[in-house]
Formats: sequence, C-alpha cells, structure tokens
Amino acid sequence: CDGETDENNPGSGGSCTTGRLGICSLGSLTCARGGLVCDATTPPTEEICDGLDNDCDGEFDEDATNVGTACGTEETGICAIGTSICLDGATVCQPDRLPEGEQCNAIDDDCDGHIDENLLNACGFCGLLPQERCDDIDNDCDGIIDETHQCPNDQVCAAGSCALPCIAGECERSGQVCFEGGCVPDCAAVDCPFGNECRDGQCWNPCSEITCEQGEICQSGLCQCASFGCSDTQFCRQTADGAQCVESCATIACGFNEICQDGRCKDNPCSDIVCSEGIKCIDGTCDLLCAGIVCPDGQSCLQGQCQQEPCLNVECPRGQACTNLAGKAQCIANWLGHDRTDPEMPTAPDAGVSLDIDVSVQDVETSRGIPDAMAPPVVFSWDRGVEPLGESTSTGCDCSTQESNSTRLFRFLFMLCVFTRLRIKQ
Repeated sequence: CDGETDENNPGSGGSCTTGRLGICSLGSLTCARGGLVCDATTPPTEEICDGLDNDCDGEFDEDATNVGTACGTEETGICAIGTSICLDGATVCQPDRLPEGEQCNAIDDDCDGHIDENLLNACGFCGLLPQERCDDIDNDCDGIIDETHQCPNDQVCAAGSCALPCIAGECERSGQVCFEGGCVPDCAAVDCPFGNECRDGQCWNPCSEITCEQGEICQSGLCQCASFGCSDTQFCRQTADGAQCVESCATIACGFNEICQDGRCKDNPCSDIVCSEGIKCIDGTCDLLCAGIVCPDGQSCLQGQCQQEPCLNVECPRGQACTNLAGKAQCIANWLGHDRTDPEMPTAPDAGVSLDIDVSVQDVETSRGIPDAMAPPVVFSWDRGVEPLGESTSTGCDCSTQESNSTRLFRFLFMLCVFTRLRIKQ
C-alpha cells in the first residue's frame, strides 16, 4: 500500500528457458505485466561459424558470414592459397588447389617447399640441353668445350670459331697464326694468365693499376665481388663488412604472406601495404623519401639516397637472375622463356648486368594475397650459360666483316636502280 505496483522487480533474476531455439533459448526471469516473464539473455545475431545457432532458426553455421574469403594455408606453392570454410564449428582454410606433379615452370607444383626440383638440366634451365657450337663456350654444360662442333665448308673449329684450315702449318692472311689446325687471330693462340687480356699478340693486365675494396677482386679492369668459395646454390654479395656468400631464392617456395630472402622464408612486412605508383614498400613502410628522385645509371634510390644498384656486378648461378629486393641483391628463377636448343639465340653473360628491377609485394599478384614465391618471375635475359666472367682469357666479341648473300643482293639492286635513273635523265 505504497502507491506503486511490483516495484523492485520481485521474483526476477532466476534462469529460465524461453522456448526459442539456438542462443535465444536461455533467458532470465523478469517481472512484467503482473507476472514473471522469461526474457532471452542473448538476442539473435548474424550466423557465424562457431557451432551455435546464432540466428535462432534451428540450424547452426548455415550461411555463415565469416567464411568464403581468401586465406593462407600452412602449405607452400600452389597450395598456399585457399578459401575459408566452416568445418565442425571452426573456420579452416581449405586449399584452392591440391598438390600436382612437379613441372618445370618456376612454381612449386607439388607443394613441398621446393621449386622445379630435379627438373632443371645441367645448364640450369628447363628442356633439352643446347647443342654444342664452335664458340669456345661449354654450350651443353658437360665441362667440355667445342667437343662436337660442326663447321661448314671444310672449316675447322679453332680457338672457339670456325676457321680456314692451315696450309702446311701456315696462314696466308697477316695477323693470323696457325692454331689447333685453323688460321685464327694472333691473340686467339695466346694463353694469358688468369685476369690478363691479349692485345696484338701480347698479354696485358687491365687490373695492374686498380685497387679494389675488401672482399672484391679485379676482373677485366672492374672490381667485382669475390665469389670464389661460394657453392652452386649461392651468390656473392658485397656488403659494408666485405663479401658474403648468400643462398639463392630461386628454388625456394614460401607460404602465404611470406617472402624469400637469402634463401629463407620470412614474414612479408609489405603483404598488406599498398603504396602510390612508383613508390616501393621497404620493410613494411612506403619509401616516400624516394618520390621524384631519379638516380644515375648504375644506381637506385633507397630511403631518399641514390646508392649503387645492388645487382651491379652480382653473378647469380646458372638459370637465375639478380633482382633488387628492398635494397638487397637476391637471385631468383630465370629459367623460363628460353629455348635452350635454338642455335641462333644471341648470347650474353649475366655477370655484372643490372636488370633494373625492384621487386616488392606489389610487383606480384596480390589480388588474393598470392605469395611472391608462387608467381613466375618477370625477369628475362639472353644468358645461355656463358662461362662466368674471369674464366676466359680474352674479352670482346668475335665478329665477321664479310657480307652475307642478302646484303650483296641488296647492294646490287640498289646500284642497278641508281644506274637506270641516270640513264633515263640522259
């Protein structure tokens, strides 16, 4: 008789069952409308994958909203990317692709963490070995040079080029000597010491007046990283502390949001970073200090400073190429896009060549978070397994000054046309 009704919610607070389904079934008693009512403790929500009936419709985990998105599995290669599904009340990442037979394609097809294992030929490339040619190069990578050469028109292979045979040990042209049964330039017959070059038949050391820094060696007049002692899977990288033998990333396949550095997989700090066009991500931060900076040839910008291009003078193992990754030289697969049996393919050594490529996660397919190790590299060169710089005793290129038949025909037709026009004017 205080003038108020059911004040202080008498009899409330006890647990009860609402009669509804799912998470809405449990409630607590409350005094309402002159009696105790069971109100649901948890209202219905969006259905998620948790083994509960979140929307209180009698079913659990149906049409869960937290699945169906791209995710990273614990696998590598083609198995690294998956789609989240609901399994037994838990969200799991199901690989989009299962392991396949390994193919020579610079991809980890069998998801074992290795790329193209046991598929590369002796030259470090896919496919058949190239045919041996008379060029003083071990084209088929068997350790023997010009062993199965074929020269046209009764010529012989001498000093790496097809040459006219000697006549009684003599040559008719001046500046040529008889060597290995053929008439070759005088320097072709000179065996200079390592690091020396031949000029006019005499050995000359282009490094005699050059002093290199610690960990470097002079070859053909240029200071290069001293790669002696590095294994077949390593390359030499020059650092402030001297030369280091570093493992290549060419055959390493990493997992989702990982990147290979120095032959090891590590978390990629740039996997979720999107920088403006022309700006690279370095260690998880967009390098804005390099915006608008144009560096001279042989240099690249890092944190606002032009520095020597990391790939300059870096020699990667056969079938690989150097790329600039966050300011450091890394060797990656480069054995795709080569017809190793094509005898007409131009040759050029990859030693000391800067490919001017700066790789970050944005240079790779990122629409679904595909890791860099899955994406075939976009690095190409014409390297055909040329012997590393320094193993040859001469430099320069062999060329021919003789005109081809097509050139002679063109010259003849041109002169005939000029002569005809002059006669018409007369």
